[in-house]
Amino acid sequence: MNSSVKKISENILKLGIVVSIFILVVETIPELASFKNIFYWVEKFLLALYLVEYVCRQFINKDINEKPIPIIDFLSIISLLASVIPFMPASFQILRWIGVLKLTRYTKVDDHLVKAFALVKKELIAFTLFIVLIMMICSTMMFYAEAAAQPDKFISIPHCFWWAITTLTTVGYGDLYPITAVGKVVAGFTMLAGVFFIAIPVAFWTMAINKIYEEEKNALNEKIKNDNLASKPNFTISRKKAMSRKKR
Repeated sequence: MNSSVKKISENILKLGIVVSIFILVVETIPELASFKNIFYWVEKFLLALYLVEYVCRQFINKDINEKPIPIIDFLSIISLLASVIPFMPASFQILRWIGVLKLTRYTKVDDHLVKAFALVKKELIAFTLFIVLIMMICSTMMFYAEAAAQPDKFISIPHCFWWAITTLTTVGYGDLYPITAVGKVVAGFTMLAGVFFIAIPVAFWTMAINKIYEEEKNALNEKIKNDNLASKPNFTISRKKAMSRKKR
């Protein structure tokens, strides 16, 4: 396919994805109910566009390494079908957000994230298991600290998991909170543990992504250097030929 045509088609598809997400959001605004018919026909057009693109890639383009995987395209089509076919559940439209992943076909973002995860996979898994362990320990301590004072809220250790998750992530919805001195100490420890143990994986991700970008930069510089070295002999030969012609 011609590069200019390919670029135009990619831009059209990217615009279609953005429009699809935009309609999904704004069609829920009551004041825009009068535009519902317009949204319906735009979604029909996008559905036809996605179907054509999907069929062309499956039966014409044989590049097996192309991204995203076909299931993402299939789910995007299903989500649009939910908006134009009456008997399909409206909840299927949530899948339209998966269409955003189609944008990764035109970028290297997903490649970078996969490579970054491969670099720090062991560390991330270890920290995830450790955070789960901390959550279970804090839930157990909070249950025994608050069960007597608030038996209707801290019913069991599994019921305390919700409190532990919101506290470890420093969200703190306020629906569950300690009132005893021991419970407040446990809550303070849980909050500090959350700040510490959640910040560390972020640092791992940052270092891994920086390393990938540095490797790509070095590879590009090396390629430019090799290209320059390869072109120098040709330049020297052509210069010698030009000088010999002048002497003649």
